[in-house]
Amino acid sequence: MSDGTPFAIVNAATVPAASVCDAFNAAFSDYLLKFPVLDAEGWRAFVRRQGIDVSLSSVACRYDAVVAFATITPRPLQRSRIAVMGARPTERGSGAAARLLDEAIAASEARGDRWIELEAFAQNERAVRLYRSRGFESIDEMPGFIAAPSEGLGQDADVIEVSNEDAAAWACAFDREHSAYLPWQVGGEAILAAVVPLRAWRLGSAQLVFQVVDGATLTVQSLIDRDSAQRDALRLVAAWRHRYPAHTLRAPQIQRASGPARAFTDAGWTRQPLHQLLMRRPFRD
Repeated sequence: MSDGTPFAIVNAATVPAASVCDAFNAAFSDYLLKFPVLDAEGWRAFVRRQGIDVSLSSVACRYDAVVAFATITPRPLQRSRIAVMGARPTERGSGAAARLLDEAIAASEARGDRWIELEAFAQNERAVRLYRSRGFESIDEMPGFIAAPSEGLGQDADVIEVSNEDAAAWACAFDREHSAYLPWQVGGEAILAAVVPLRAWRLGSAQLVFQVVDGATLTVQSLIDRDSAQRDALRLVAAWRHRYPAHTLRAPQIQRASGPARAFTDAGWTRQPLHQLLMRRPFRD
């Protein structure tokens, strides 16, 4: 438990990255999902992958130690995202996380943002209660899916392979047209920030970007279909299975229920027990 000594809120850029990384490892040591312990290189990769701007992020310090943190990802079109926030287990209930959340909301509004957003696992009830108490609303559920080898619809199609840069530009253009739709992790900025090799396929109105790493599992980076019916997204998923029959295919919990989740469901993939909520705190239309 905290000893009650007051904490100070400071800009994350003013403290050593190693201190923030240590607090992150402590905060997520008992999380719903198992997080790897990050070293300095792993923390730098995480910051890049999440698009975090350290100068916009804040930490709570006590005795020169970081006890809680809230990291911010700026988004185009006057939006901000809380990429990740947390507190050391001994600091839960101390008010540090709530204070950091209030600071993030106030700073976002002061920048003239339309809204500030975040993703939270629905099963993390304590965090969801905190976010709702600060005016965050659930916009959509975001389930995850998995398909074991040879599981799920498989049918080849004439996909067009495009470069990562082309895929990112395509996703960014979609985001400009539908700025209230895309979670950050599936957009063009996240595609460009990926720290693992990617391949990108396009078919009709849809685009699939997936991670290519050694091993038996392939992971979706982004699936976007301009058509709300998600028909071409389903065709891409089926072609992916057809071309990788021996791999486990995974779609993490960033698939909007009103969008690509329909394609994975129709393809016969298994929905995972945990799901995230896309949550936003609006300031103006």
